Amino acid sequence: MKAIRLFTIKSGKLLISTLAVLLLIGVGYSCEKNSDAVEPKFEINYRMYTEGDTSLYSVTIYCTTFFPEEDLTSFISKGKWRDAYWYQPEQLLHTYDSLIVTPEISGYSGCTYYYFIGMHFYDSAGNPYKRSYSKFDSIKNRTDADIRFYWPTDTSTFSRTD
Repeated sequence: MKAIRLFTIKSGKLLISTLAVLLLIGVGYSCEKNSDAVEPKFEINYRMYTEGDTSLYSVTIYCTTFFPEEDLTSFISKGKWRDAYWYQPEQLLHTYDSLIVTPEISGYSGCTYYYFIGMHFYDSAGNPYKRSYSKFDSIKNRTDADIRFYWPTDTSTFSRTD
């Protein structure tokens, strides 16, 4: 009888210990699954594409990104010119060309941006003029982090600011 009682007590402790371990594993697994649902940080890209406009003399893009979790703001600009005054091939603007700017800080859902494109042209008489477009928006996911402007196609989706 003592043997049965001792075995039952030890089995009960073993059963309770086993259930406690399984419960801890279950809680740990559910926490891990919840953290997997959060989208990781991702690269943000600001792109500008020209679609063959030969009157476009120069273009400069200005990108401002606010990262609320870090309380940081990134300011970046990049430009290209049709006739550079110094030899820098990466800054020469060609008829079908593109610019890309990528902030050093990775983005995430909740970042906001202000994207400004400044373009300079010469009309048929050789007179200079400029146009500028901008867009202000928030980044909800990885797809929103690839911000593109096609000249002249996207003039309806960006605000004209000049």
